[in-house]
Parts: sequence; C-alpha cells; structure tokens
Amino acid sequence: MMCERCGKELTAGSVFNKPMCRKCAISITVKELFSRLILPLVGAYILYWFASGWFANSSDKLILCALVVGVPFGFGRLRVLLFPGGGSSVAGSIGVLLLNVLGGALIGWAVLAYRIVTTFFLTIYRLIRIVAFRPSSGTYVT
Repeated sequence: MMCERCGKELTAGSVFNKPMCRKCAISITVKELFSRLILPLVGAYILYWFASGWFANSSDKLILCALVVGVPFGFGRLRVLLFPGGGSSVAGSIGVLLLNVLGGALIGWAVLAYRIVTTFFLTIYRLIRIVAFRPSSGTYVT
C-alpha cells in the first residue's frame, strides 16, 4: 500500500483512517498538537498576562483574570445571546451585556479545559499507534 499524501510505502498504518507513511502521520500529529493545544495555551497565557496587569490591586485577581481568559474561547460557543427588550433602560441593557460576557467566559473555561485534555490524550494515542505499527505484517504490536 502507498501513502495517500506523499506516495511512499506505507509504514504507519491507518492512524488517521487513511493509509500513510510514518513521516506524514507524525507531521499531521505535530501540526494538530500545535494548532489545537499550543496556540490556545499561548493565547490564554497572553490574555492572563494582560489581565493580571489590569487587575493588579484587586483581591479577586485570579477570578477576574479567569473570566477575561475564558471570553474568547466561549463567546463564539454561546448559542443564545440575550437581547434586552424594547422597553429596557440603559442599565438593563448593560446588565444583559454583562450577563452575556459572563456566560461566554464560563463556557470558555470549559471549552479550553476540554480542548487541552482531549488534544493531549489524542496525541498520545496517535503516537502510540504510530510507534506500535509493524510495516512488515501490516498489524499493530499487542
């Protein structure tokens, strides 16, 4: 069998449900690790760094920083945005906007934690499958 990406001899099995060589399988695994784990963690750290400067004198610094970090990860996944009604005052509109941001921040922390855990275990699983494949017999080491 031949690799679907580069055309070389199959050496990694069907880690991605496609036949591919070991080099292509490792490059895809590293690329997904970088894009799904490293970049979000770097982004979260940069946001935490900025937020820790904003809330330097606050007693609830950690909670406020956590909310700031969670907003970009969760606001897009917030399916129901609350909109103020037609007769709402300015204070009611600001309160509803704050409720939307807090909901997005809480969802964002759950999304970020889920992404970190799943990507970590998926990368380990794929690397084990890449290493355990026997190209001569086309089976995995058990």
